[in-house]
Amino acid sequence: MCALPRSLSILNLSGFNLSDDAIPKDLGSLSPLQNLDLSRNLICSIPESIKCLTMLHRLDSKYYPKLQLLPELPMSLRSLELLECRSLEMITNLPNLLNSLLLFTGNCEKVTEVQRMFKLEAIGNFDEVMIGNLGLSNLEFLRNIEVSLLNNTAHGLYELGIFSTYLPGSEVPG
Repeated sequence: MCALPRSLSILNLSGFNLSDDAIPKDLGSLSPLQNLDLSRNLICSIPESIKCLTMLHRLDSKYYPKLQLLPELPMSLRSLELLECRSLEMITNLPNLLNSLLLFTGNCEKVTEVQRMFKLEAIGNFDEVMIGNLGLSNLEFLRNIEVSLLNNTAHGLYELGIFSTYLPGSEVPG
């Protein structure tokens, strides 16, 4: 990729089918950059140097079929779009998530955790301490229930300090 002018405030690399090797590793040197669109590319990860973009307000990362990991993002970020990121499983390191960051997600079906916001996990994966801390010791039977939700198991959702249990079907177990 050719050298980019250091005075850019908007960079749109959408739709070029770029791979990880084609994205400049030194994105962080574009300090005035405010809007970055990396949508519709074949990227597995966004360069770590993005955290140095202290003026970045908007990051569009739509239609990333191979995106697996988000690096630490700058504190200046106000809008993050993650649509059709079908390989992404966890979203971490989001600055100002509950204060000023607008997070747009859709059809990211493998995402089971947004750090500091929610985590969806099979109850069979919870350890005894976690079950006890949540006051669920009387729900030990859930580990043995085979139901059809995600991966054919009962799931617990921990969201903003609230724990919920999901049991699909038309009957509540005794």
